[in-house]
Amino acid sequence: MTHIRKLTDLKKDWKHYKKKPIIIKATEVVEEEVWIATREGTIKAVKGDFIIQGIQGEIYPCGREIFFKTYDAIPCLNEKEKIE
Repeated sequence: MTHIRKLTDLKKDWKHYKKKPIIIKATEVVEEEVWIATREGTIKAVKGDFIIQGIQGEIYPCGREIFFKTYDAIPCLNEKEKIE
């Protein structure tokens, strides 16, 4: 049987983690809205959001504010450094 715990019960078990410095690909949404097929189902992205391709090839939308808090632009990569 699955044991369901309250968030307040879990807080004592939390540790701090830092996101690894990985390179992702992303594009800004310029249309008013687009629908994206993701692993979790079809999700809407709106103008200004970013569509990200993750490290396992997964595609998902990310709001503009969170995107710029999480990612920095990098200089153009040479052909050897580009990710597919």
